[in-house]
Amino acid sequence: PGSYGDNETAQSSPRCSGRCPAGYHCPGATVHPILCVRGKYCPEGAQVETDCPAGTFSANEGVGSIAGCLPCRPGTQCPAGSAQETECTVGTHAPNSSSATCTDCLPGTYQDIAGNTTCKPCPTGRYCLAKSAFPELCPAGTYSDATGGNTIGSCKQCVLGRYCNEGAKEPLECPAGTTGAQMGLSSIDQCAPCVYPTYSSRGSTVCDSCQAEFYLDPFAGTNSSANDRCKECLIGGECKANVTLASLTLKAGHWRLTPTSRTVSECKQDTSHKSPCAGGWNGGADGSGYCIEGHRGPLCELCVQADPV
Repeated sequence: PGSYGDNETAQSSPRCSGRCPAGYHCPGATVHPILCVRGKYCPEGAQVETDCPAGTFSANEGVGSIAGCLPCRPGTQCPAGSAQETECTVGTHAPNSSSATCTDCLPGTYQDIAGNTTCKPCPTGRYCLAKSAFPELCPAGTYSDATGGNTIGSCKQCVLGRYCNEGAKEPLECPAGTTGAQMGLSSIDQCAPCVYPTYSSRGSTVCDSCQAEFYLDPFAGTNSSANDRCKECLIGGECKANVTLASLTLKAGHWRLTPTSRTVSECKQDTSHKSPCAGGWNGGADGSGYCIEGHRGPLCELCVQADPV
């Protein structure tokens, strides 16, 4: 072994025709040296082929020394005896050259493209287990507002007044006119509508206001019925959604003594449609809140007396 004999005349000694040349191997009784295959190397006198070391490869036949085994590039792996580099599969990576095997992505990271040198941080709205090729969506009713989630426990329960679709990055507010009175709502359909004529602002947990054309009665208790809490708008008043008795506005030419007065009066006009009453919702001092300048009194019919000089 390690030599060959292809000439009867030369076969008069153990060396036969000579030592097996580099790039070939010669087991016992070899007539013609056998070419070393890819992934192996054969030094001079080789009896058998030798695997290229782990982390290297040989794409050529007839490699005569270990120097002909080339290091695998980053992003690939080469087990011992490799004839070519093998790309790291999704979910793994190889940051350095000469890697015998690829390294699994750690929990909280992932890699969805083969042949990479790094793993990506798990994005918001998702979580990544070890060796993740694709991030898992946070279940409906939960959310994740931070990167690097590594278990399903990284997804937090949706908070009150909001809902979380599958893969939510942050909770979404329940629409105005509905409530989210429970944790973990998984869709907008689970936001409960307010009982007519009550109303709510976005992201509310209770219906604590009224729909348009109604105002919230400040004297009704929280346990009162919807109709007791929400009263029809005052005649001469304008009630948009979510107004109280104090915040409702008055139509032009109307007035009331105080912001909590339920009595709205219409400004009186003369035959030429002129009036000292400008209108307003707060009477102020002796009608100053709704009388035009220079007039006072409940009906704005008195002239303001000038200060003595």
